[in-house]
Amino acid sequence: MSNEQLVQKGKASLEEHKIDMVIANLVDKPGQGFASKTNDVFIVKRDGSVRHLSLETKRFISKIIFDELLNLST
Repeated sequence: MSNEQLVQKGKASLEEHKIDMVIANLVDKPGQGFASKTNDVFIVKRDGSVRHLSLETKRFISKIIFDELLNLST
């Protein structure tokens, strides 16, 4: 699946589930997913914005996701 397809799937999930933000990622690539300390994700928001975090530590990604969630409520 391409990055564009992954983001489109994330946008579809926003609509289907009536949510404000989704984290889209693939778990079957080397260096990311369940058995790794890193991941590559797209933060897709209802306002149309997309943020790519390319192969970052999961700790860093979780901080960014938390900050994005805080910004949703303001």
